[in-house]
Amino acid sequence: MGERVFAGLVTAEAPPRGIVDRVEDYTREGQDTASLPAEVRAFFEDCEALEIRIRPDWALWALPFAWAWHLVAWAVGQLCLPVRGSTVHVRTLALEARSSPNRSPRAVIREYAGSRKVMQSVVYAVHRRGKRGYMSATFPLPGHALEGILRLGITEPDAEGRAGAMLTSLPEDAEDAATTGVFLHGPLGRIRTGFDESLELWSNAATNVPREVRVEDRDVVLVGRHEQRFLGARVVRHLYAFVRRT
Repeated sequence: MGERVFAGLVTAEAPPRGIVDRVEDYTREGQDTASLPAEVRAFFEDCEALEIRIRPDWALWALPFAWAWHLVAWAVGQLCLPVRGSTVHVRTLALEARSSPNRSPRAVIREYAGSRKVMQSVVYAVHRRGKRGYMSATFPLPGHALEGILRLGITEPDAEGRAGAMLTSLPEDAEDAATTGVFLHGPLGRIRTGFDESLELWSNAATNVPREVRVEDRDVVLVGRHEQRFLGARVVRHLYAFVRRT
């Protein structure tokens, strides 16, 4: 799949730099993004500039399924989640507005460094519900599409005022509960799946980074923890370290 899933939808415009133009597009009333350091903001607004180093930690019960799925996904070129430490590069493409029912769609292709095998091809867009913005991340699949709608949270700043960011499919209130989640689109319509996910991001320089996430490497500017669950049981936890690409 890879870039081919966007055939006929790519425009001649300059590719966007990030998964969203402004992180503020994901906010809701009362949220203040002023405490987000530049490296956290770069994840959203300048993702092409960051190389991703991934350390996966699969639950033991899920590991056999992960290897089997990895082989299938490797051939298909979609949702090929890493089963061992990997380095990933990012490319973006400008898409026509008709490629998504949501606002400001763009394609993001993540590829394994060296082989350039596709890890995932995603349509990112801004989903609006009233005065609230959400991230929409859609993964095209043969005859179907998998979409996560995630809300943005601003996490507690450290002593120097550096806050972190969180993206999660878990709701904060009843309005979120009607919106967030992981959904399968197909011939039977839109179905809520049993999956949920949460991604937390911190500047690697922040003093409140959890010990399991912090990386003792001066080249690493941003770190993250991405956990995916099915029916409440942990499937995988990915630990991310981001360095600036030269």
